[in-house]
Amino acid sequence: MITSIIVWGSLFAAAIFTVAYLLSPRLRAQVEQPKYQFQRQLENFDNSATQETKRGQQ
Repeated sequence: MITSIIVWGSLFAAAIFTVAYLLSPRLRAQVEQPKYQFQRQLENFDNSATQETKRGQQ
């Protein structure tokens, strides 16, 4: 009985989140923001590593 409640509750919560994600651009932006932040950090790291390599070759 309790297992069914947990499973159905989880499925219900996932369905509500999926609908909200699809209908709300603001929620999508908030959920996707860490991905873009991480991408910027990688680009900054790559750029600084490239600059350090160029300085070492001179």
